[in-house]
Amino acid sequence: MDGYKEWLMGLVDILPTYSKLVDKLDSRHFVWTVRNDVNRASDGINLRSRFIEEMNFPATEQFFMRPCSVLEMMVALACRIEDDIMFDPALGNRSGMWFWIMLKNLGLDGMDDDHFDNENVDVILNILLSRTYFRNGNGGLFPLKRPMRNQRNVEIWYQMCSFIEENVL
Repeated sequence: MDGYKEWLMGLVDILPTYSKLVDKLDSRHFVWTVRNDVNRASDGINLRSRFIEEMNFPATEQFFMRPCSVLEMMVALACRIEDDIMFDPALGNRSGMWFWIMLKNLGLDGMDDDHFDNENVDVILNILLSRTYFRNGNGGLFPLKRPMRNQRNVEIWYQMCSFIEENVL
């Protein structure tokens, strides 16, 4: 995976001073309990094909074998938000902004290498992946002020759509 993690970091403007957080997000497998969240994992894994194409990286079976990481899922989702929903050529590519909004919502935006708390990051990721955050989404990627449904039961894509509708549009 030579250069892959750095390439992912470049897609969403992650500074090298967040290498510990990036390593942690990359080491955790993205698991889902809501059926269609498998699409988020597929998007993350599809980044590998994009990397191979853009960077002329030799494809190996091993490169594709591991499950989608939390890092890949979040980067892919940030890119999808920008490319498929919020694209505005006048504003330029804001994939990094969407990624940092998710990090902030999780409470991970302050976890640079000088302030990294491995135990706290584990707790936050466990809450995210087990969907034990609050019903309004607090503790997850996309908290809402006025949720129509329990966000623990809503696929991430629709959580994101509601978040954008409530906060951006």
